[in-house]
Amino acid sequence: NLIIAIKGRTIMPRIMTITIIKINDKNFCTINTHLDYKLEEIQKRQLNYLKKFIKKYSKKYQIILTGDFNMEINNIYFNEFIDYLRIYNIKRIPIDEKTNGLRHKNKMAIDHIFIPNDWIVINYGINENQMINNITDHKEIYVTAIIK
Repeated sequence: NLIIAIKGRTIMPRIMTITIIKINDKNFCTINTHLDYKLEEIQKRQLNYLKKFIKKYSKKYQIILTGDFNMEINNIYFNEFIDYLRIYNIKRIPIDEKTNGLRHKNKMAIDHIFIPNDWIVINYGINENQMINNITDHKEIYVTAIIK
């Protein structure tokens, strides 16, 4: 595992965790992140920082990217980031309903999953897991896919 501080002036430190995992004798790079929740300019810088690692690790591995991006699908910077991921054959799982708690203003998903384009998606969504609901103010999201 590699844990990296995400650059940028932010109220709370943000991290990115990079892990190489083996599934069916094939190695993959999983990246999980948590971006700033307040300042769009910082989020933009953090996305650019994240792009550098995706570019680096995609040379050797297929990428699985997850995290609390604190950005809704209609955010211009987030859409530019999604377009960037297409270069590396990575697609967003279209979980669009609200993924954070009632006390938050967001009306759409801010938690996202990205997987390789050639994986066949079987199922995805939000689990209404009461145990998770007692631990975090975010809902549990998931994807089930067949690896190609």
